[in-house]
Amino acid sequence: MSDVIALVTDSTVDLPEERRRELGITMVPLKLDFQGQTYNDWVDLDPAEFYERYRKADSLATTSQPAPQEFKEVYSRLLDESREIISIHLSSGISGTHQSATLASKELGSDRIHLVDSRQGSIGATLIAWRAANAIAKGLDVEGVLEQVEDAIDQTMLFFCVEELSYLHKGGRIGMAAHLVGSIINIKPILNFKNGVIAPWAKVRGDRQVDSKILAAMEAHVKGPIDIAWVHAANSARVETLVNKVRERFEIRKEFGGCLGAVIGSHVGPGAWGIAFQPAVE
Repeated sequence: MSDVIALVTDSTVDLPEERRRELGITMVPLKLDFQGQTYNDWVDLDPAEFYERYRKADSLATTSQPAPQEFKEVYSRLLDESREIISIHLSSGISGTHQSATLASKELGSDRIHLVDSRQGSIGATLIAWRAANAIAKGLDVEGVLEQVEDAIDQTMLFFCVEELSYLHKGGRIGMAAHLVGSIINIKPILNFKNGVIAPWAKVRGDRQVDSKILAAMEAHVKGPIDIAWVHAANSARVETLVNKVRERFEIRKEFGGCLGAVIGSHVGPGAWGIAFQPAVE
């Protein structure tokens, strides 16, 4: 943890508490309303437990971004410690979280708060936060860390698949056309982020073609060592099949894998999985 620069994320940057502590990250949770209760993401509800319950639920969970006051309280404490703040958040194209952070920053009026729209979600944003944490640990100043973050945003790619597009469709995160195409038997839509919003990237038939398509994109996008992060919504066996193929083809410098947080998971649905990657930085 740096005494000079503080790193803040929201809870959709999917990292368990132990890993956040290791990286020196302060997390502000989004909210999940489910079966009559409100939960703080990654705080009050274990993701694995959530997916087990969600599969049996008769209605969708709903989510909301943190209030500006929640960011303001975190920023105020860190500013009182005389630290610069770099705050990295879920894409503004799918959430109002970045806007809440912006409002908090404006209220405080400090030029020591530096907001970053990751233009990604989940593990795409995780890799970007990783890059920031590593740059801070190396002793870079704020401008140097932000340069690393911008490079990471440009270089990071995230691909993900869902068992049912109905979760994204009903939640308003993807258009009707993709929803209908996904209903064709055994057609597997691969999704990614384009200009900060969720978009269909490819449509193939069967899991093997999904893996082949993603591996080909990785080989075209990066040469040399890579950092990867992968995540799943109660579907570890499926994503690990792809990750094992990635390990065979690439030199991996840093790797993180785990369960998808409940807020993002409520929108993509149980069974979803994803993988993100970027060129490794020495």
